[in-house]
Amino acid sequence: MSRAFNIPPTVDLIEEVIGHLTVDGSDYSRNLVVFPGKRPAHFIRKLLGEKIGHAFVPPRLFSIDNFIDFIYTEQLGLAQRQLQAIDAVAILHEIHRNSPERFGGTSFDDLDAFLPLGLKLFGELEELRMANLPKRKLTEALAAVTIGSVRPISSVYDTFYQKVDALGCTTRAIKYTQVSGALSERHLGEFASIVVAGFFALTEAEKSIFLELKEMDSVVFLFQRGKGLAKHLKELDLTPEQGPENQSVDRTNNIHFYQGPDSHGQVFGLTGK
Repeated sequence: MSRAFNIPPTVDLIEEVIGHLTVDGSDYSRNLVVFPGKRPAHFIRKLLGEKIGHAFVPPRLFSIDNFIDFIYTEQLGLAQRQLQAIDAVAILHEIHRNSPERFGGTSFDDLDAFLPLGLKLFGELEELRMANLPKRKLTEALAAVTIGSVRPISSVYDTFYQKVDALGCTTRAIKYTQVSGALSERHLGEFASIVVAGFFALTEAEKSIFLELKEMDSVVFLFQRGKGLAKHLKELDLTPEQGPENQSVDRTNNIHFYQGPDSHGQVFGLTGK
């Protein structure tokens, strides 16, 4: 069973993550760290370099999207090309042109005119797919979702994903749902320690992934205290231990305002701070 910690926002999350890594000499490669985004990976490598002072083998550092790609390609062995948004819009535009009930009549027949609507429509479809709803609830949700004042998108959803499948392609949402349904401990057996840090609100697909990770002894969850976190922890059936308090933090005078004539002036002004 995994462990979970709830740490105050005054505690350095990067330091806390490093404290849960296992190391063999200068080799951190048997650790996997997952953050919501890409940027924290840079600070992990930077701080490890400062602490060690010489060459080292870093842990595997992933954003949640990169983690999904890692499981999808390297562990599940799937290699479908992920559609870019513009590719998805082209498919949706084709569906629109062939539909007897076109959005806005003929107003969006031209691809340039359809592009903004297509991007928004693709985002709505992906959000619904990521929700990983049962068929009945999905049907209800599709009937309720519209794009502006146009008709519901229920008639587009199935057609779009059928075309994606026929093309041998995938989308971000499809990857998430496939990984959430297939992930098991054997896919992560090479790692001695898996740290999942900095997450708050989760999609249904992410919740399924977290529930699977929760059962693994090698996994440590690090949450930062904040309003609404208790609800999300309850959904995951997690009762985290209370992390360390940092009593040395000065809670005053943490915010400073600087003024510059333009963005370049602001950057130059902050470089000396």
